Amino acid sequence: MKLVLGSSSPRRRELLGALNLKFEVESPDVDESRFPDEPPSTYVERIARAKALAVAGIDVVALAADTTVVLEGKVLGKPAHPEEARSMLRRLQGNKHEVITGLAVAAKGETHSITDSTEVEMLPMTDPHRQLSVCRYTSCRDSSAGSGWNYPNSGLVDFS
Repeated sequence: MKLVLGSSSPRRRELLGALNLKFEVESPDVDESRFPDEPPSTYVERIARAKALAVAGIDVVALAADTTVVLEGKVLGKPAHPEEARSMLRRLQGNKHEVITGLAVAAKGETHSITDSTEVEMLPMTDPHRQLSVCRYTSCRDSSAGSGWNYPNSGLVDFS
């Protein structure tokens, strides 16, 4: 069986690659719209499952995930453009917020999924730092709330 990562995320590709596993990458065509009043954990699990099922097949173990950011009870989706990413980062800095990820595995006609969440506090940053974060650590169409800043080497989150 082959392992297929159902994701267009460079970060997910990098993380799985760090495990030194042989895998292929397929970008699933999945509608990632959130249903009205859908709880964030249900939302990310549903999308992760849909992505895994979209790339699953005979002799394939499909792995997929989806992540969202919740600030003050509101889900921050993927920013449409760099200015929206900067705006989201301004709202997040200095505030605690929840990062929720759904993970799904599909193989041999079965799909299993889990969700996990963590509370994160983004450190304050200057406008130039925010600009660097948007340009260097995230692709606006790739990360919930422009959340590519959560890399350990970004200097924007206290991981201690």
